[in-house]
Amino acid sequence: MKVVVAMDSYKGCMTAIEACQAISCGINATFPQSKQVLLPMSDGGDGMLDAFVTATSCDIEPIEVSGPIPGTKVTAKIGYINNGKTAIIESAQACGLSLIEEGKRNPTITTSYGVGEMITHAVDKGCKKIIIGLGGSGTNDFGIGMLGALGITFLDSSNSKLEPIVGNIDKICHIAGINKVSELFSTIQDLIASDVVSPLYGPLGATYTFGPQKGATALQVKELEIAAHTFSNIVSQEIGADFSDYPGAGAAGGIGYALKSFIDCTFMSGAELMMQLTDFENQIKDANLIITGEGKSDKQTLLGKIPGKIVECATRHNVKCALLSGAIDDEELLRNSGFSEIIPVTKPGTPLDIAMRKDIAAANISKAVKAITQISL
Repeated sequence: MKVVVAMDSYKGCMTAIEACQAISCGINATFPQSKQVLLPMSDGGDGMLDAFVTATSCDIEPIEVSGPIPGTKVTAKIGYINNGKTAIIESAQACGLSLIEEGKRNPTITTSYGVGEMITHAVDKGCKKIIIGLGGSGTNDFGIGMLGALGITFLDSSNSKLEPIVGNIDKICHIAGINKVSELFSTIQDLIASDVVSPLYGPLGATYTFGPQKGATALQVKELEIAAHTFSNIVSQEIGADFSDYPGAGAAGGIGYALKSFIDCTFMSGAELMMQLTDFENQIKDANLIITGEGKSDKQTLLGKIPGKIVECATRHNVKCALLSGAIDDEELLRNSGFSEIIPVTKPGTPLDIAMRKDIAAANISKAVKAITQISL
């Protein structure tokens, strides 16, 4: 009897590794003789670097960069594989939502500048390939901060330099440094591991879909949506192309759009990248059950997130796939996608601060796993 455990992190509560270990404890309680394969996963957001460390020989370098709140600094880790020739950059290390206290979340001021500093650091070290994970961001600046750190300059009507922030987008009349940045990255292979396929703007875009969870009020959502249109118009005029509808342009608050527009990176599903890295399809061919999950599953899960990609793969190989997440919305939609079991870990009525405690979550996961294995195995 073989069970493949492929968990994403429970954001703000448990890492993907810890979630896999909690699942394993539950399996051991009901089927101690089972063969288990633990595969900590990430779709490009929080935990991508940890997943790389688990799956490969990945060296880690901590560096100080600008944090998501202007004027702050954070220690971000960059991973290196292939003898240091390939850099693994998790954007959430510099601008992640988890780095911002709940009361200070305001995507009209948060910045992606630190992500640009991480990329620049990797280029300066001589990396020939850079894998950038997009997801889990606390920003909605369309990558303008990151571009500023990479050497792009935004000028007003007087040719005066503007600070690369959302609030200055309507003042931009010209963008300088485009050719310099393009030349800098001409010998580097850039691969974007995106967790979503959202466009830059619109009902499914960066702001409307993810802005509220980053702290945006209804008014700020409208203001940011206008800013996205304005920024896209300016960029399109300057580079002669419009990537606002490109799948993944809306990832990480629009960082995907900025990278595609100015560096022409290659996009790939972060989930599919991790599944390739772990040889997932071969791992599950003789499995009796796959257990996957994340902090919260809903309709967005089916738009490029780890559990959505995993259930697609499980369905192709006719393997049962159970979803075990902290919270569940849109259950009927998720069940129709192919999950054999869908179980929310958190008990109804549990206060969020209690549910987010690691020991409580681990205990709840273990209990939920018993129910899954008794039904599915």
